[in-house]
Amino acid sequence: MLLGQGYRWVIGFGDQIRVWNELWLKKRGSVCWNEQYPSNLHNLNVGRLLMTNNKSSNVPHVNDLFDDELAKSIL
Repeated sequence: MLLGQGYRWVIGFGDQIRVWNELWLKKRGSVCWNEQYPSNLHNLNVGRLLMTNNKSSNVPHVNDLFDDELAKSIL
C-alpha cells in the first residue's frame, strides 16, 4: 500500500475520502480505529470538514464532531 510507505493523500475537494474508513490522517491513519461514530454520519467524507468557499478546515464543525485530541490531529 502506497500510503503505508509514506505517500500522502491529495485531499482536493475531499469528496472521495471517507472520514471513518480511509487512512487520511498523517499521524493516526484511520479515524475509526478507536471511535464510535453516529450511524447517520457513516458516509461522511473529508470534504464535509472543509469550508466550501476556500477549502480550509471548518473548525467549528470538526470540533463538534470529534474529541479534542482527534480534532487537533485533523486541524
